[in-house]
Amino acid sequence: MVQNTGGIDALLQEERIFPPPADFVAKANLSDPDIYAKAAADPEGFWAGLAEELDWFQKWDTVLDWSDAPFAKWFIGGKLNVSYNCIDRHVKNGRRNKAAIVWEGEPGDWKVYTYGDLLREVCQFANGLKSLGVQKGRPATAKWIFDLKEDDVYWCTADIGWVTGHSYIVYGPLANGATTVMYEGSPDYPDRDRFWAVVAKYGVSILYTAPTAIRTFMRWGESYPQKHDMSTLRLMGTVGEPINPEAWVWYWQHIGGGRCPVVDTWWQTETGSIMIAPIPGLTTLKPGSATKAFPGIEAEILDGDGNPVGPGSGGYLVVKRPWPSMLRTVYGDPDRFIDTYWSRYDGIYFTADGARMDEDGYFWLLGRVDDVINVSGHRIGTMEVESALVDNHKVAEAACIGKDHAVKGQAVVAFVTLKDGVDMSDDVITELKAHVAGKIGAMARPDDIHFAAELPKTRSGKIMRRLLRDVAEGRALGDTTTLADPTVVDSLKTQYGDEE
Repeated sequence: MVQNTGGIDALLQEERIFPPPADFVAKANLSDPDIYAKAAADPEGFWAGLAEELDWFQKWDTVLDWSDAPFAKWFIGGKLNVSYNCIDRHVKNGRRNKAAIVWEGEPGDWKVYTYGDLLREVCQFANGLKSLGVQKGRPATAKWIFDLKEDDVYWCTADIGWVTGHSYIVYGPLANGATTVMYEGSPDYPDRDRFWAVVAKYGVSILYTAPTAIRTFMRWGESYPQKHDMSTLRLMGTVGEPINPEAWVWYWQHIGGGRCPVVDTWWQTETGSIMIAPIPGLTTLKPGSATKAFPGIEAEILDGDGNPVGPGSGGYLVVKRPWPSMLRTVYGDPDRFIDTYWSRYDGIYFTADGARMDEDGYFWLLGRVDDVINVSGHRIGTMEVESALVDNHKVAEAACIGKDHAVKGQAVVAFVTLKDGVDMSDDVITELKAHVAGKIGAMARPDDIHFAAELPKTRSGKIMRRLLRDVAEGRALGDTTTLADPTVVDSLKTQYGDEE
């Protein structure tokens, strides 16, 4: 039995690198490699400098009060308004007739709101709220991570109701005076090229989407993006869960034409903004890695005892210093706020995500620690096994869970979606098991592989692995209300029962 100190075995190795293109660097918003050291030396001064880019009705007296940790107070005494910073100031500065939001519906209907239109609509809605007694009661990284400029047409494909929606569909692009695209519909209506038709139609220059969507596009094949001229794209991003290297490279090659940097971003609803991501004019990219923490963010990987794991090992991702967009409490329940996020390691924010750091200081996210599989004393992140499966040219998407095993403690069970045109067979199962063993080691070889036409996902694109555990272990299904399509898990349960 292998002795484990609460870390996570790091198995996947990815050696491809992609330096930022020279022409991109020449025009980048940020190309100063010293920015990380400057931010680390004076974090409060760094955040204050970024805050100066906003319009304040009243400037702050104190940048940070951390005396009552973990309850942080930022920019004490300052007053600002997010709507003013996203709309009013642009109208005053000559952007009244510039497109702010380009909206397209699934049937093909569309509407353009200029900054002037948006100001009028927001004022009308605000007055309606005020008449009902509503009283007065974050941008949000977008400029640096997406190299966002005023003349960009920016499209984040997330559901507007998800945290990415308001932070990076609305606040980020509008605070920087850009044009933001909002598409309300399915990516396969009227055909599987709808996303690429939208990119071509509006001249999208920055595209931000989810790894689950990219793997779906991989399954559909390259013929759909090839139908459209997407030469306006200059940068692409991913969000929602760790992206496997093969999906990253497919996205870079077939959507970005091999010329656009791909910024893989890690953050959470609770963090309020992107925490780990490349700076595209600075960072050499590695497929599958979110690279380095944003300047001013002090992220680290610890073992179960709170010790740094060091390069090459896996552990628990934490943030050691407060940051401006952080959650401040749990409404009405401050004890839950402490217990959930700050009790695992004293004075340190616990993300509940697993990660490893390589020799260059790059972060590789391994998924939620609840999803770690314990196989004969080895703690294996689901993301690494899933990445190994998707590395096979027959696989479009995979989700792995741990199932109770009398000898090993847990066994790896994989649910796999094959690419269009690939037939399900026992030979494919044998091939995929051998592929995983050859890619990351025999310990990670799945005991069982089940084919699935679709995987259970939330409306924001996250795979719900807890429901797959329910299916694999024959339990009653947990809550399915957040699924995009609840029939998917019912179909899997029926199919799994037939196989058993």
